[in-house]
Amino acid sequence: MAGNTFSWIGGSASGSIATDWLWLSGPSGSIVAIPTTGDTAIVTAGTVLMPLDAALTQNTVEIAGTGGTVAAASFQGDGSITLANPSLDGSTLVETLVQGQTAAGQSVLDTFGTFINQGTIEANGPLGSSTTIVVQQGTAGNFGAFLNEGQMSVGAGNAMTIAVGTNAAFYNASDIQVNGGSLFLTTLAAGAFDGGYAPVRGVVVIGGGATVEDNIAYGTTVAGPAPVFAFLDTSNNTLKLDQQAQFGGRILGFGTGDKIDLGSGLTVTGYTYDATNGVLTLQDGATTVSPSYSRHGRDSLADVA
Repeated sequence: MAGNTFSWIGGSASGSIATDWLWLSGPSGSIVAIPTTGDTAIVTAGTVLMPLDAALTQNTVEIAGTGGTVAAASFQGDGSITLANPSLDGSTLVETLVQGQTAAGQSVLDTFGTFINQGTIEANGPLGSSTTIVVQQGTAGNFGAFLNEGQMSVGAGNAMTIAVGTNAAFYNASDIQVNGGSLFLTTLAAGAFDGGYAPVRGVVVIGGGATVEDNIAYGTTVAGPAPVFAFLDTSNNTLKLDQQAQFGGRILGFGTGDKIDLGSGLTVTGYTYDATNGVLTLQDGATTVSPSYSRHGRDSLADVA
């Protein structure tokens, strides 16, 4: 029966064991069971090991540990996870705001093999909360792919890290809203596919004084599919590029008050901007760095640092 709320009490173990869940409320009355379609699951400590090819439907999952405790959910997917049978369906919400918690939380979402999000993943915990999404290859070295077709967001005072492992990639085919929080894109080790962030036409939206740091290297391109980083407003947003010479993304909406941080490893000695193709070329001594830069109304070159 949908509408029940359960709390995880099983430490780090399989989420298929009914006695590791505590029924808190709902129309069914007190029961010993696992969360099913339409239920809410709360995880404040330990790791819930989801069954192979777990596909959540109309669920709410609240994940956050406090006081140095990390709460996690771990998904393992193979060929049974598809666009028609996603890991998170369009009505499922995974969030880091746990009922009754007021202290900063620590949350982890581990994905092995294929993971498809068509729902919503929100880093929306109290001020100072952190969320880590780890994308790794599956069993026997099978390719690891995290496909975001839904909504991901990072709220004010929250930090999200997306870390991609060997033989794995993060595909953002939709959008990630970073509104006043921070997002860090990085790799765990060498060997991530496509540098870790695959070149599909998804958008990272930067607004509300947010910071996005991109530490993933992928080929520089002027045309074709590429990740897009879009400045939403002029509230002192920052895009930091750690791999300047291997940045193949598009930048939209860059204007007064926004900042592109090229780090301390690059000394800009000059630049040129070609308005016909939107390419900003930076000169660092004998080295040329050419991130693709798309005009979007209020663009300005005044705040490239």
